Formats: sequence, C-alpha cells, structure tokens
Amino acid sequence: MKKIIVLFVIFVLGCAIPYQRLGNKYKGRVDQASITDPIKYQADFDYCTNIAIRLEQQAIQEAQSRAVGGAIFGGLMGAALGGILGGSHWAGQGAAVGAISGAGSGVATTPVHSDEAFCNCMKNRGYQLYW
Repeated sequence: MKKIIVLFVIFVLGCAIPYQRLGNKYKGRVDQASITDPIKYQADFDYCTNIAIRLEQQAIQEAQSRAVGGAIFGGLMGAALGGILGGSHWAGQGAAVGAISGAGSGVATTPVHSDEAFCNCMKNRGYQLYW
C-alpha cells in the first residue's frame, strides 16, 4: 500500500512539468477565413496562447496544493475511521485509502480555464473560432 501512495505522489508532482506545447492544442481552432493579416494573427495567437499557458500552470499549482491538502485530510479521516472500526491494522489501511482518495479529489476539483481564456482572447481580437 505504501508503494501505491509513493507512486501517486510522484504522479501528482510530475504534473508540475509545464505543458509548453499548449499552442499546438489551439492550432486549427481559428477559422482561416477570419485571418486578414497573417503577421497580426501570429502575434495575437502567441499572446493568447501565453495567457492560456499561464492559466494552465496556475491550475497545476492549485491542483498540487489541493492534492496535498486532500491527502492530509483524507489520511487523517481514514486513519480515524479505520482505528475506530478495526484497530491499528485498519487505521493504517484507512489512512492510505483516505490519503489517495483525498489527493485525487483535490486534483479533480481544480478548475482549468485555459481553453476559455484562449477562445475569449482570440474572439476579442476579431477571429472566428470553430470551438
């Protein structure tokens, strides 16, 4: 069970690696017919993509904080419930399960608004988007 917790923590911390290829995610969203000046479009695209990257990185940091808080709270609650229901053996098992589910819950509830920010940014600059 300890190995599972260690692997999960490594996975959550691994999410901190900045996702620099976010611009590729947005290529193809802009209707080419709405591009009148390719140089201005590229500058606008880069600007809006950078905003989205910053929001994505903030969401990753928030998810990490929520995961740590959820793991601590879940571990304490799991240990308490396990101890009440089955003694020290079950307290350890409850702590492990509570920590994993608490961390997962923390990550899952983190909002990410990078797509919305990119789309609004490009629309405000006069481009038509497909989605």
